[in-house]
Amino acid sequence: MYSHSYSFTNIGGLISVTYIFAIVWAVACLFICWLIASLIAFEGGKNPRDAFKRRLWFYVILAFSGISFFLWNLLYVIGIIKGVPAQDKFTIHIAITTFLVFLVYFLLVFIVSKLFPKSKIGTIFPSKK
Repeated sequence: MYSHSYSFTNIGGLISVTYIFAIVWAVACLFICWLIASLIAFEGGKNPRDAFKRRLWFYVILAFSGISFFLWNLLYVIGIIKGVPAQDKFTIHIAITTFLVFLVYFLLVFIVSKLFPKSKIGTIFPSKK
């Protein structure tokens, strides 16, 4: 993905790749959320806790997705950028793409939850009856 070092003249390509990678990372976290939600069994009885467990995992993955993407950019990507002006130009995009990961992941799970209300992932954001 990152084949060479980046300088001020070619930092624009890295910024574009970072935005695309943020969306891909959010979609990957959606699939992780779907997998974990599928693994949590439905509970019967008077007070089932399975929806709470799925919701809890949704928030854990939400935190993981943003924090891990932020750390990836801060610890790895900044290291392959040569020169302080290029690093300064890229730094604002770390915050923007981290917010983008949070937002896209949240919206994707919300949309999938509303599209499939009777599924296990549909219990993360239950519809009012």
